[in-house]
Amino acid sequence: SPQHMPFVASLGANKIYDGRTDALEKANLRVDAVLDLVGGDLQRRAVSMLKAGGVLISAVSPPDLDLLACHRVEGRFFLVDVTANRLSRVAELIENGCARTHIGAVLPLADARHAMEMQDGVRQKPAGRIVLRIGAASCSTDQPRPLNGADI
Repeated sequence: SPQHMPFVASLGANKIYDGRTDALEKANLRVDAVLDLVGGDLQRRAVSMLKAGGVLISAVSPPDLDLLACHRVEGRFFLVDVTANRLSRVAELIENGCARTHIGAVLPLADARHAMEMQDGVRQKPAGRIVLRIGAASCSTDQPRPLNGADI
């Protein structure tokens, strides 16, 4: 969405398209790979952007094999296998400055319903991840703060 474009540009994107408003099929783009984190209609539309032999990687849903074959591209679907060891490694990378994350809001676990409503668009969704804090400490939803390894 338009309010997130400056953040995406700060990550190094050369061109930014809003899949909800931009006609990706008419953008005349040909790319080697698409990372799909949305799924649905946007995933199907993104296939037309791939060069022959390109790959669509989805973390949301398996790509349509017939559509991929029609465009002479490949598709992959993956699920993230979250383990305590992997989360510890992520925390270490963040603490060492080797990886960064963008946190939009930190909420107490008691506000999990509020967080889901934000994620689902029922409430205003913040730019960045929504983190649920487990334990006695609480954070104001109006004052998001950076995530550190102790939060994971």
